[in-house]
Amino acid sequence: MTCWNRLTGWLAFGACALIASCASPAQSPTIPSVARGVRASQPRSAAADLYVITWWHQRVLGYTDAGGTGWKEAIELEGLVSPRGLALDASGNVYVTDSYIDVVAVYAPGSAHPFATIQAPAGEHPYYVAVTAAGNIWTGNTTSSGGGELAEFSSNGTLMQTIACSEIKDYSGALAADAAGDLFVQSGSSQRKRVVEELPAGQTSCKSLPPAFSDPGGIAVTNSGDLVVADRQNYDAFTYAAPAFAKIVARTNFGGGNPHGASFAVDLSLTKANDQIWTANYPGPQHYGITLYRYPHGSSRRLAHIRTAYGAAIAVVAGY
Repeated sequence: MTCWNRLTGWLAFGACALIASCASPAQSPTIPSVARGVRASQPRSAAADLYVITWWHQRVLGYTDAGGTGWKEAIELEGLVSPRGLALDASGNVYVTDSYIDVVAVYAPGSAHPFATIQAPAGEHPYYVAVTAAGNIWTGNTTSSGGGELAEFSSNGTLMQTIACSEIKDYSGALAADAAGDLFVQSGSSQRKRVVEELPAGQTSCKSLPPAFSDPGGIAVTNSGDLVVADRQNYDAFTYAAPAFAKIVARTNFGGGNPHGASFAVDLSLTKANDQIWTANYPGPQHYGITLYRYPHGSSRRLAHIRTAYGAAIAVVAGY
């Protein structure tokens, strides 16, 4: 019997009640209704090539590539209060963490309504999320006591383990997983010491990677397993060669290293062919927004730009 949590309603000031419901592995979990007190768009169902969270408006939007007419908003995901992290699995399901109601909401491709929710461990608030090739779900959490740790769930939403990496002092930052199931986490603290750690598949201890980052932001993994890390101080991203992640093999520029015309990336997402890279910017050439650059050798010339509110998390649909 596989257990999922279902959102059933909010009180007037946004408190939520969670009721557990169960379904056999062969059945689809019950679809939770959109709760009262949550801002929601008109129900829609539409395919999207790109999903974006804007923290400022607390929205999760899906966009489609309309060719010569640019990128168009196609869908808004519903049933959320404070969305923070975003990931997709190989089937195109969308995973969104909500740090207010402490769940991961799961959406089928093209659907505005979640078909399942996964409850975070007691006392923890999920911020970032990654899904491995095997379908396991990782979240980077902040605890009620002020610390941070990782939580791993099976593909059916069962909590498997929690891990406290040594450098996750106050919160867990961006997450990324490679094809082998190794997890990478941007760790941080209120003292602004930020590093990138690796949690090898099947292990319970993280290890800090060699590079000394000025201020790492978004991270991504290439098809060959190399690690891409945004350097927010230098307004670009560095790609480190697997498996040691000590050698820089590419530098992707997001605007010439000029803080008045460049953008630093709070999140990154590579296209399937790894020839382009999307960045969620803060600030950028046009203030906040989502920008497409060539990869690995970007330039200040943008291939596309979507003007949004404060961009926070971004994920490219597999196949785009």
